[in-house]
Amino acid sequence: MARQIDSPRQRDRHRRFFLVYFLHIFYYFNTITMGDGKFNPRIIVFSTPNCGWCRKLKNYLREKGFRYRDVDISKDAKAADDLVRKTGQTGVPVTLINSRSIVGFNKKEIDRALKIIN
Repeated sequence: MARQIDSPRQRDRHRRFFLVYFLHIFYYFNTITMGDGKFNPRIIVFSTPNCGWCRKLKNYLREKGFRYRDVDISKDAKAADDLVRKTGQTGVPVTLINSRSIVGFNKKEIDRALKIIN
């Protein structure tokens, strides 16, 4: 039989516990390895078609075996506004790796965020 929760304070404590528990589980499943044994982060690359550094960044991610979502801000004004709102940046490339923003093609920061050991 389930234990009765008596006071509002106990209810709040239980709610906080389950919220923290849910967030830990959510984080774990978003960062665990997939069936092939690779770390599978969520990657979004904000770029433009004529940006050389954007191409280098996307080629680097493909070489390392990571899938990413490419957002062309020259065609999507709303995405450009979101980029400025989220990161304060107006230039490209900007990479979001599990909501962490990396400006430019900073290989060291990208490797650290993707947990790549060279």
